[in-house]
Amino acid sequence: MIERITPEHISSLQPGQIFVFGSNRFGHHAGGAARYALDHFGAEWGNGEGLQGRSYAIPTMEGLDSTRQAVQRFIAFAKAHPELTFLVTPIGCGIAGYTPNEIAPFFADARSLPNIYLPASFLESFEIKAPKEPIDGLAAFYALRDEARKNGAQDMTLDEINQEINKARAERKKKQ
Repeated sequence: MIERITPEHISSLQPGQIFVFGSNRFGHHAGGAARYALDHFGAEWGNGEGLQGRSYAIPTMEGLDSTRQAVQRFIAFAKAHPELTFLVTPIGCGIAGYTPNEIAPFFADARSLPNIYLPASFLESFEIKAPKEPIDGLAAFYALRDEARKNGAQDMTLDEINQEINKARAERKKKQ
């Protein structure tokens, strides 16, 4: 698979390129890549999602499940617009406080699209730590993890997660 990597620093765009940044649902582009999109690429104050000028906002401040759904909408939009090239920044990994390992799996389907470029940190997450479960399994995992965090639970290591997944699979096989 040919990997398309978003440049680490984007100061200008070529014709047809779109700057993809993390936002909040209110479109208050006050900091980070959102502010840069507002100042340089036509992002609109008050618009928290979608194409705006030469930028595309993906809300990331409302939780991982909400972010996953917004990424799915973005990927569908990119599929419908092959004439545009989308340069995805490490959305959710700045002000929102998530890690590439948490956000990158949401972009698994984007890897096969020739018009979506992903940050190197996301691609590294695919190679090293991306779970091999279907996205619906990931959504369930993230929902459970977010609930556990609310109740004071600590995050698990990838090895601990894989052990739990393997236990669940073994139990499922026993029941069949």
